[in-house]
Amino acid sequence: MPGAWTGEGCFLTGEPRRAELQALGEACLMHLPLRAMEQIVAADPGAARCFGGIAVLTVQVLIRIVHDLQERDAGRRIASVLQRAAWVGDVPIPLSQTEIGIMANASRQQVSAAMKRFAEAGWIETTYRSIIVTRPQALREYARHDEDD
Repeated sequence: MPGAWTGEGCFLTGEPRRAELQALGEACLMHLPLRAMEQIVAADPGAARCFGGIAVLTVQVLIRIVHDLQERDAGRRIASVLQRAAWVGDVPIPLSQTEIGIMANASRQQVSAAMKRFAEAGWIETTYRSIIVTRPQALREYARHDEDD
C-alpha cells in the first residue's frame, strides 16, 4: 500500500504527541527521529515548509471528517467513512461494522443496512472480516448528494 506520514506535529510545535495510531493490519514502519528532522531543516530551511505541508494535508482530512459527521443521514456518513478508508484502492479494509459505526457516528444496525444497500449497488464487496470498496467515486457522490435533489 502507499505510505503516509504522521508525527510532524511534535516537530513543528516542540510539544508531546497528542494522538495514538493503530495499524489495522500488517504494516511497515519507518522512524525519523526529531533530531534528524532538525538536522534536515538546518541543512535546508525550505524543508520546514515540507514538514508544515504534511500538517496542512492532515488538517484538510480532519476538516472533511468534521464536515462529514455533520451530515444528518447515517447512510451518507457511512459512505463517506468507507470512501475515505479506501484511499489506497482495491485493498481489503479490515474494519468491523461496529468500528465503521464508531467512525460514522452510526449504530451497527444502520451500518448493516447501509452495507447491504452499497453491496447491492455494486459499490462494495464484503468478505469475511473486511470490505473492498469497488466504486469509491460512487460512495463519494452518494455522500455528497444534497438531500433536496
